[in-house]
Amino acid sequence: TVVALLKVLNNNLASATPAGTNTVGNVGSDPSSGKGTPTSIPISISTGATTQLVALSGSTKIYVTSFDVIAGGTGTIQFVTGTGTACANGSTTLTGAYPLTAQAGIAKGNGGAAVLITPAGGELCVTTSTSAQMSGSLTYQQF
Repeated sequence: TVVALLKVLNNNLASATPAGTNTVGNVGSDPSSGKGTPTSIPISISTGATTQLVALSGSTKIYVTSFDVIAGGTGTIQFVTGTGTACANGSTTLTGAYPLTAQAGIAKGNGGAAVLITPAGGELCVTTSTSAQMSGSLTYQQF
């Protein structure tokens, strides 16, 4: 009956969550479920090269939860991962090359969930195609 169903729902809602089965207060899709701390860094690149944004740290992964970039001129920006100086070893693309023109940009993510994930032990870099200034920010967690 409806009364019996309401009693079951009330009992389930009123009972405590067993320890270790849920992250209390974790709202949204935080990729770390409370294990990582969000870090924000600036993006400021004015050369056509591959530039390291986040260094590798042992066997951890980098979870990018948001980024934005605006171009000061025409060029492309592409997120890559790898090891060695500026992802030179084992470089793998994480995105396509975003084509940008002056005062045009791209933004992805809101900090609540991962939009890019590096493999374990990889660093995060960007490759730019020109010396046009590329400016923005990136928020990530590493664990």
